[in-house]
Amino acid sequence: MVKTARKVLALLGLLVLPFITFAQDIPEKSKGLDQRINEGFQPITDAWSSIVFYAVNIGGHQVPLVVILLVCGALFFTIYFGFVNFRRFGLAIQVVRGKHDDIEVDAEDIIPKT
Repeated sequence: MVKTARKVLALLGLLVLPFITFAQDIPEKSKGLDQRINEGFQPITDAWSSIVFYAVNIGGHQVPLVVILLVCGALFFTIYFGFVNFRRFGLAIQVVRGKHDDIEVDAEDIIPKT
């Protein structure tokens, strides 16, 4: 008796399911909060993306402004920090390999005495 009741409820659920899913369609007139926020910020994001992705002609090639900013920033910090990204490359590989996992023991090896 219980098994047939479960089968009947499952069958009714499967028959009603398509009608429930149709109820989730939202008409164009009523927009959700996320859609209203997107429409409000759309002019700001369009202006910002037109500035960031503005293409500059360098040597006959179109280069986005963001690439130029990133390269200039990388060069600035490389020079400012004394080429630490090249000087300590071996240490970076050792850290990734796990050689310096116990920092208290290996502190003297990592930081040279000046």
